[in-house]
Amino acid sequence: MIKQYYYNQQIKSYIMAFANIFTGLTVKTGKGGCGEISSIEVPIQYASIDRAVAAIGSRHTQNLPHQLPIMSCYMNGINLAPDRLHGVNLQDRKSYMEQGGVYPRDIQVIRRVMAIPFNLEMELSVYASNTDQAFQMLEQLLMLFDYDLQLQINDAPFDWAKITKLTLTGINNEEQVPIGTEKRTIIWTFQFDFPIWISPPYDLRKDLISQVNIDYGEITDEGGKPLTEIDEDGNDVPFDLINIGDHFDPSKLSCIGTPQSRVK
Repeated sequence: MIKQYYYNQQIKSYIMAFANIFTGLTVKTGKGGCGEISSIEVPIQYASIDRAVAAIGSRHTQNLPHQLPIMSCYMNGINLAPDRLHGVNLQDRKSYMEQGGVYPRDIQVIRRVMAIPFNLEMELSVYASNTDQAFQMLEQLLMLFDYDLQLQINDAPFDWAKITKLTLTGINNEEQVPIGTEKRTIIWTFQFDFPIWISPPYDLRKDLISQVNIDYGEITDEGGKPLTEIDEDGNDVPFDLINIGDHFDPSKLSCIGTPQSRVK
């Protein structure tokens, strides 16, 4: 049962981290007016292939040709990953003090419920107007993946999934001619398996014991006589309730009778 609203933009953060991998991809477009070779940085957007192709066609006019190359990324699905489950409602507890804090005053305790593992099905599509552009992007992207790529989502000290990996699972190629145009669009699509964790909200509190109050009193038997014990020499001596050490000063405590303790 959902008892309260909680949204931490976790899926959005994973998608942004995915897209950030491919920023900075550059393509040589030919020689400029002065004879130098010009290049452009390929932009990336979040869209399915259908929407990206439709957008390419809608921007194409006689005076404004295809705005290619471009890239798009999209989440095709999300599945529970039972092979990475580590117990139901398992709780984790860690002590934490921010940098510059004073020990032990600023110590805090973080209580977390075990995050739930999922696998995102991600795809990256690259769109080019000619084969040379497509091969330039294809070759640069293939060099990123030696089967998989380790990925750091953030640098939060207690994030379950700040380190994950991206695995390339397939590559497809197709060509499309948007309606109303005569120029083709070459599309290469990369499929990825992206393990993630969805974390419930954590509990942050101060669990430091700052003060201990002890009520000190004499232990008696049912007849009201002080309770005694036998020492090492066989003598009958008063029973010690607490062996605290030489620093203990009973004069600073009040005798209330029944011994008990309170912790703050």
